Amino acid sequence: MEFYDFIVFAFMSKYISSLFFPNSDTLTAYLATFGVFASGYLMRPLGGLFFGYIGDKFGRKKSLSYSVIIITIATFCMGLLPTHAQVGIIAPVLLTVCRLLQGFSVSGEEGGAAVYLSEMVGAKRVSYAGSLVLGSAYFGVLLGSLVCLVLSLMFAQEQIVAYAWRLPFFLSLALGIPSLLMRRNLIESTAFNNVQKSSNPVLELFAKSPLTMLSDIILVATLAIPIYLFTIFIPSYLQLIIKVPATAAQVISVLSLVFLSLGVPVLGKLADRFGKYKIFIIGCAINLLACKLIFELLASGVYVKIFIGLLILGVALLFIAGPMFAILIDRYKANVRFTAVSFVFNTSMSIFGSLTPLCAFYLISKYNNPQQPYVMLIVAGLIGLINLSIYLKPFKAIAAKAT
Repeated sequence: MEFYDFIVFAFMSKYISSLFFPNSDTLTAYLATFGVFASGYLMRPLGGLFFGYIGDKFGRKKSLSYSVIIITIATFCMGLLPTHAQVGIIAPVLLTVCRLLQGFSVSGEEGGAAVYLSEMVGAKRVSYAGSLVLGSAYFGVLLGSLVCLVLSLMFAQEQIVAYAWRLPFFLSLALGIPSLLMRRNLIESTAFNNVQKSSNPVLELFAKSPLTMLSDIILVATLAIPIYLFTIFIPSYLQLIIKVPATAAQVISVLSLVFLSLGVPVLGKLADRFGKYKIFIIGCAINLLACKLIFELLASGVYVKIFIGLLILGVALLFIAGPMFAILIDRYKANVRFTAVSFVFNTSMSIFGSLTPLCAFYLISKYNNPQQPYVMLIVAGLIGLINLSIYLKPFKAIAAKAT
């Protein structure tokens, strides 16, 4: 539900740009709209600390309830916003405020939910618990893309601009209210109830675990780079660079997201059985070995080859995403765990996720080669392998001394 809310803005950006920045040329309006979109990412580290503090100090249940309330209100209010033609400059200001609230609240979700589930299911199923969270997040992206695809098929462009663009935002209420009701009935985790609470989990975390956090922020880039290539860059890349029709690109993207959202929990189970680090390393290796093939297939312009290329990238993502939260959760004590995982995950996603599409388009422009973004997958694979090799040997001793 949270990621449905978060991603709908991206799919509606074409219409939002004309309604909230009408006095700009098309490119400037798009840039302004994506600037508002990016503002949500600026809030993710702050949101991670805020909801992490609540989760470690006052309870996982409270943090997870507050986050879903805020994002539901922010997204629903987006559908109510007046346009530039109605209130002038106030319209984009209100839009930005709603987007900042979205980014702030979504930060309490992935890491926090993974911590809560892992504490509820026990040590033998931590990877599976974390993979359920990521799988549901990708399902939220899938749901958002499906709703917007149906919208484009049901309504004419004039109708969407006039009023229908608001409908996906209004649907968030139908998702948010049941989510809140379910979370109000959660029981608190035993790990939280039994641990000695920190007086200030944020200060304790930064004082005692700075090297571990830095290592983990870099490690999460192994997931951030390919997932933002997969969900944000490639749909635009297919339309703008490869000249695939918009509807075909959306259908291919939707089918790939189905595979991704259903496949992550399967790899989570395998990570619990065979070891989270082994599964993670396989994902890094696939990125390194198949990176050129993936972009050769994507750049071909042939629908079947494009889909195969996305499936290969999706397989690599499954192996990385399945054990990701289990690796992070394993590194922190229960009294700061909610804060730590929320902060490092959201900080990395903000930095590497927001830069990935920009860097990919820059590589295409610089080398005049539509296959050049394969370099991004090499970087992701190397980051993961180097980080684990350092952390699991000498860095672990350094980190232990620092903590």
